[in-house]
Amino acid sequence: MINILNKCKVNHTGFTLAEVLITLGIIGVVAAMTIPTLINNYKEKVIVNKLPEIYSILDQAYKMSVEDNGPISDWNLPTNVDESRYDLMNHFLPYMKSYLACDHVKTRCKESQIIVDLQGKVTTGSLKYNIIMGNTTKITFDSNGYYSNYLSTADCNGDAACYLLPPHEEYMRQVHTIMVNVTGKTNKPRWGEDLFLFAILDRGIIPFGDVGWQKKSDCNPERKSNSGWWSGATCAGYVIKYKNVNYLRCVRGNKKYCIGNYNP
Repeated sequence: MINILNKCKVNHTGFTLAEVLITLGIIGVVAAMTIPTLINNYKEKVIVNKLPEIYSILDQAYKMSVEDNGPISDWNLPTNVDESRYDLMNHFLPYMKSYLACDHVKTRCKESQIIVDLQGKVTTGSLKYNIIMGNTTKITFDSNGYYSNYLSTADCNGDAACYLLPPHEEYMRQVHTIMVNVTGKTNKPRWGEDLFLFAILDRGIIPFGDVGWQKKSDCNPERKSNSGWWSGATCAGYVIKYKNVNYLRCVRGNKKYCIGNYNP
């Protein structure tokens, strides 16, 4: 009987503890190398897909508002900056769907205390959001009233705001802006990665950095911010036209992407 049982025994083999630890170590190294790349690639796709979509929504809302209310130059926005922002926003909201006012969902619209430029340098103070679209995209309407009375940068006379404005038709006299936080990041959102700017002109919604803008180098990943503007603040035009954010790859250390024309 004992001999029969012995013959029925199966010789089980397995991994030693050392082999298991080595395997886990290799998996950890591979994950550490690939997961950040996968996350960055996913984020790039979000930016490239969402930004044109938001641009289209804003542009359509603006055109419908103009049909009902006339050109923005006739909206008679209040001179008080805060009142003007809300009045500007209220000219858009009736023509937009699927949004929530931040006054009613403050936990989801937490303001950004610190904003950084394309290189990660702190640029401005806090940014309060007006509405949220979908689960993440936050939008701020800013009635700053830049007056575009200049025909070229030669006429700017040191006025920093002047250099940001596009070539000017005679009727284009005032610029208001819309700031879009396309990723919804609250802690240190970055210009050109999370935050993008659009100008509201009589002729429509124009992405900052779009064709014809005087100042074309702010999406250059190697150009640092100066006292006039922030690096990355005019990348919306590039992203919408070329459907990529290759300049971010340069910022992350891939020098291959530092060479190129990042102007629309």
